[in-house]
Amino acid sequence: MMSANVCQSCSWSFREDHAGTEKDGRLSALYCRYCYEDGQFAQADLSLEGMIEFCVPFLVEEGMTEVDARAKMTAVLPGLKRWSGEVGHSALEPQTMETSPDNGN
Repeated sequence: MMSANVCQSCSWSFREDHAGTEKDGRLSALYCRYCYEDGQFAQADLSLEGMIEFCVPFLVEEGMTEVDARAKMTAVLPGLKRWSGEVGHSALEPQTMETSPDNGN
């Protein structure tokens, strides 16, 4: 079983069954399925501030205060690839999850 990846758009920790997909159907190692599908961001026009606002209610639902959730997202999201400019919309070439049969090694 593969380890969890951190979505480079929303910071959600995800495993292969929740990975986003590339245009050719490969699984993305960088983005979850809620942020990235068929080689495109689901919320392509969303700003960093918009993503923070989008994520806060989910953290509050998990028991975090709104103030703490907003502080966490404000600290974490700017460093992720989507928001730091390391991987932009037009030059998006995320790594893909390698799946190979178990060869006993």
